[in-house]
Amino acid sequence: MWRPQDHVGDGSSVDDGQLVIAVEDSVSLALEGAEPTLVEVSGGLDSSIIAGTAGRLGLGGRVAAALHFRSNRPESDESTWANSVATGQGWPIFVGELSPGIFDPKNLFELSCGARPAINAMDLVRDAATVAAAQAYSAGALVTGKGGDTVFFQPPTVDILADYVLATGWRGLGGDLAQGLARRLRRSVWSVGEEARHRLRDRAPPSLTSPLLGPRGRAQATTPIHPWMEGIDDLPPGKQRQIQGIVATFNVRGVTRYAKEMAVRHPLLSQPVIEASLGIPTWRLAPGGRERGLARELFADRVPESVLKRRSKGELGAYYARTIARSGDLLKPFLLDGVLCEAGVLDRNAVEAALAPDTLICHSENPALMSATAVEAFARYWQARLPDWPADARRRRD
Repeated sequence: MWRPQDHVGDGSSVDDGQLVIAVEDSVSLALEGAEPTLVEVSGGLDSSIIAGTAGRLGLGGRVAAALHFRSNRPESDESTWANSVATGQGWPIFVGELSPGIFDPKNLFELSCGARPAINAMDLVRDAATVAAAQAYSAGALVTGKGGDTVFFQPPTVDILADYVLATGWRGLGGDLAQGLARRLRRSVWSVGEEARHRLRDRAPPSLTSPLLGPRGRAQATTPIHPWMEGIDDLPPGKQRQIQGIVATFNVRGVTRYAKEMAVRHPLLSQPVIEASLGIPTWRLAPGGRERGLARELFADRVPESVLKRRSKGELGAYYARTIARSGDLLKPFLLDGVLCEAGVLDRNAVEAALAPDTLICHSENPALMSATAVEAFARYWQARLPDWPADARRRRD
């Protein structure tokens, strides 16, 4: 069985060029075929690397249009950067407008028929806009930059410094990397260094458990959530986090409406790209503590300078919070009276508190709520199709 931990290197024989080759090969394969293709262009670094690599390889002619989404809030509007990428490649751009609406969780039932919950279909507005783009350009494939945050290493974490100290010795606590991370995290060098020391003493992977878990859910969370998470305690802390990110990206493989319309390809999540990235230490992937710093160096010749120099990232938290708040009358009974709360997988009180208006405004648990909704729909869908489950559970769908 392929396991990511088997490809983690010690940094002694790193070849950054292998990452470039892997990305180029994967983009080439993603754009093969004669069907019109859409390339998702968010305005961020990862999708810009995909677009720029397509152009560098002379494959831009296979792209029918760039696909971009924007909300009406300034923190989520990345259209300036997206336009620069699309214009540079000579592609028309299809813009999907994201406006908060009412989300009926029962709309997920038809998308819960796969092997995984339809977490990546939770944004039904975006899902519908992608279908509209596919139909507008008769597209047979969609290529995205998903996975770039993981393989190029975006997380702002002291684990990078812990990995560096593990490789070079304790003198690494006083170097440029520690100072760069301190500036990025807006903390003192001393606190960053102390946390890195703590991570090296306690090498257990950080928890990924939902704050909404009930007693049964917490009991199950004591075991690895995926076979790839087994036996990674001895790996450098940053590589543990990177493997967790790889596992988490499986949500992009759930059923969506647009995936029924066209093939969906994520070249940055291909095995060669993941293996090349795992072989590069996190402190090399994020030199000086700069997120995705190595990727910015390696692909600088194919990404607009405005994107390379960006220090911000599009934020859709307010968009999702408003959608959840407007949908409270539908989400509350769906989750609070659902099979997950009844089984103790979710904590009913925690879910109810997370759905309170004040919580949504001040301390939103949007990702946990969205995941819980998708898993609830998934559980109800399959309970209704398993003959050995109680009839009352099957009626929960209605």
